[in-house]
Amino acid sequence: MELDNTIILEGLERLSEDEFFHFCAQNRKLRIERQADGSVTIMSPAGFNTSALNIKITGKLYEWAETSQLGSATDSSAGFVLPDDSMLSPDAAWISNERLSSVSEEAKEKFLPACPNFIVELLSPSDSLKALQRKMELWIQNGVEVGWLVNPKTEEVTVYEIGKAPQTIQGFDQTIACPGVLPGFELDLRILKPRPRL
Repeated sequence: MELDNTIILEGLERLSEDEFFHFCAQNRKLRIERQADGSVTIMSPAGFNTSALNIKITGKLYEWAETSQLGSATDSSAGFVLPDDSMLSPDAAWISNERLSSVSEEAKEKFLPACPNFIVELLSPSDSLKALQRKMELWIQNGVEVGWLVNPKTEEVTVYEIGKAPQTIQGFDQTIACPGVLPGFELDLRILKPRPRL
């Protein structure tokens, strides 16, 4: 998988989990992911507008997670080591207490060796849509139950779900939910629309 703003580094595929975590820790200003084949990709930080939208989504997910106490929400800085040995970082994620219970407290200090139940990927102007669609498929293949690919430019949300074809929701003048995985959580997409200029 390759994004338009991605640098692929060779030679890092031989790093152990601890060595890779240390490499990422030494380069905190970069967004780093590792693919199943061991190749490492480095992406540029998000632009201001994308970051501002992402914090709105993450904030709503965090508020619901704190209220429900059913699991934990994370932002775009969290890394998840998936069953196929890739390490990916979604823009926002939620993982249930049940999945977290199988992870030691020590392991939680590094990239989490577990797959989140729910993720959000936010398409930025520098991203390749096809590459991000492929990443969504990888999330589902590794155990994500539901994922939302949000495209602010076209005001679309494509819902990925295990065992179902992706479904696109058009328009940010509505609220979307995920009752089977996030009971009671709703996201009013109107918060993602551009603010009127003064």
